[in-house]
Amino acid sequence: MGIDFIKTVNFFDGFFSDQRTLNGQEISNVFFNLKKSIITKALITGFCQVASSKEVQKILKKALGIKQKHIDLFSRILTKDQLPAPPLWDSDVTDSTVPPFSDKLIMYLTGFLFGTAIAYYGAGLGTTMRSDLVLNYEQFILEDLKFAEDWTDLMVKNQWLEQPPKATDRKKLSEG
Repeated sequence: MGIDFIKTVNFFDGFFSDQRTLNGQEISNVFFNLKKSIITKALITGFCQVASSKEVQKILKKALGIKQKHIDLFSRILTKDQLPAPPLWDSDVTDSTVPPFSDKLIMYLTGFLFGTAIAYYGAGLGTTMRSDLVLNYEQFILEDLKFAEDWTDLMVKNQWLEQPPKATDRKKLSEG
């Protein structure tokens, strides 16, 4: 095989010219983010089935739509280069409607999953060399941030969001 060198700057293109196939790092990030989205969707599917509040169910259904969109696009990216996409876990979710957790915990875990997704999409964004993937990651981050705003509103409304520890306000202390 040998070492290949990038010979042209359009290696970074992805919108208007012929797209090159994914490189190893891009495959790794797309596959990992796809797998994470599949797991998240399965968990939220289960959460949606057992949530007591209609308001919580509504926001969880919104989360399902977002994750399905991300799954569809990540799968298309892989299959376009004849790479396998992992299967969905939807059929592994039981048909139980008995809540094992409170709505508060369900919402906290959902927020954690979306926060983690934003971090991993950021990692994918920072390592990709194809401009179309950059746009996809940016779009996914923005969609997840918009969901996080709705999530925060619900958490604050229900008084479920605790104030995390913060730095001491030294200026305020010194003023008396």
